[in-house]
Amino acid sequence: MFLRPDVPMIEFDSLHFTECTIGFPTVTGLDLMVPVSGVLLVGEASSREPSRPLSGVLIFKRVQRSVRKIIEYRGDPRRPDGYKDPYVVEEAFAPSSEAACEYAFEGVQADPEAWVDWTVWADSFEFVEQPAG
Repeated sequence: MFLRPDVPMIEFDSLHFTECTIGFPTVTGLDLMVPVSGVLLVGEASSREPSRPLSGVLIFKRVQRSVRKIIEYRGDPRRPDGYKDPYVVEEAFAPSSEAACEYAFEGVQADPEAWVDWTVWADSFEFVEQPAG
C-alpha cells in the first residue's frame, strides 16, 4: 500500500458503507487494516470523478478498541432464510488516549457471510484506495 500525492485524502465522514463488503481484518502492531469494496463517496467528496464504488483498505492507527456486532445469515445472504443469534467480538489494543476518535461503519462481511456493525476507537484513520481493475 502506498499514498499517491496526486490523490486527495478521503475523510471518514465522506464514506458510505451500507452496501459495502468487508474483508478479513489484519493487525500490525496497534494498527488495524480492514479491506472493503463497494464503498461510496458522499457529500463534497462525491463530486470526485468518476463517481463509482471504491475498493481499498480502511487503516485505523493506534487502535484502542474494536467492537464488532456480527449477525450471520442463514443460507444465501442475498435471500437469507433468517439469521443466527448475533454475537460480539471485542478487542482491546492500546490504553485509552485523548486523541482517540470513534469510527463506526457497517456492511456485509465476506467470511463468514454476515451483517456487521463495527466501531473502532483509534487515534487516526486513513483510506487507501485500490486502483480499479
